[in-house]
Amino acid sequence: MYAFSYDRAARNIQNQASKMAKKQPKTLGVTDETVKQDINAPSDFENSAPAHRDVGFFAEFWLFLKFNKKWWLLPIVVIVLLLGALMFLAGTGAAPFIYSLF
Repeated sequence: MYAFSYDRAARNIQNQASKMAKKQPKTLGVTDETVKQDINAPSDFENSAPAHRDVGFFAEFWLFLKFNKKWWLLPIVVIVLLLGALMFLAGTGAAPFIYSLF
């Protein structure tokens, strides 16, 4: 009894697969001519790219933090920058003053 229902289900699956293979894909109204015309047209990204070209690194980073809500990155970046400044100053004439802080 179970084997019969299994064979029947397997045949149904095979029939559905063969029907799907025979179907032609839908074009959704897109033809080769419209594709050829749109290839050379600039996209929205290309149109907006020159407007954002003058934004600096820090302004872009600030916008990244603001729009992606990655505020947890800000303290990490500040600490890394402070440690970098401390290491830079340790190699200059300000080293005796820095060592006296610790």
